[in-house]
Amino acid sequence: MSRKPPNVQTVCGPGGVPIRRATYDVDYMSRQTMPEVYPRETDPFRPPPAPDPGCTLPPGLPPALVNLAQCFTTPATRPTSVQRAANFQITVPAAPATISLANGRFECDSMLLDIPSTGANSAFIGYGAGVSTTNGIEIQPGLPFLLQPDNTREMWEIQRQLEFIAAMFAADRGIPCLAPYKAPRVVFNASEWFLTTTVAVVMSVTLFLVPELQ
Repeated sequence: MSRKPPNVQTVCGPGGVPIRRATYDVDYMSRQTMPEVYPRETDPFRPPPAPDPGCTLPPGLPPALVNLAQCFTTPATRPTSVQRAANFQITVPAAPATISLANGRFECDSMLLDIPSTGANSAFIGYGAGVSTTNGIEIQPGLPFLLQPDNTREMWEIQRQLEFIAAMFAADRGIPCLAPYKAPRVVFNASEWFLTTTVAVVMSVTLFLVPELQ
């Protein structure tokens, strides 16, 4: 089935940026295309909007629906967690001597290391005190080096809802419920990472703390 092309017009978007808006004739299968807009405004089959936690609910609702309405997240509202960091300078000794990034256990989300562009030579970083100028990763003067662990993103926004659904399903079917589960978060222990160089050099270090541990 063929359709005539959409009606395209240029409108003023956020910040005065022009955007192209395409619309089709209004019918039950029409779709209106605009940046970052969903559900579609012309879709008569879209679900009704969910009530906000602070709204006034209609009287006479069953208790279950009232409790459910209070579980909804207020739109566009998210908690914030401040990312803090520790900044300092260290003098990297010449090989075979090494120095760790922390004296004791220090869990961090990422590590940023930099030798000033005026530095005379590179430094080398590696895991464990056995790092050397041959097996370490080179950090060159004037080129900041960012080191981050590999983490698989968890969708925390839906974890509680999925666990609730799984618990109801298990109770209905009479099967054991899955135990609570959280994927581990990979962090660096800065005291386990060491530096060395050919000629002693000063390095700036920033260790980003794990937000949950602040």
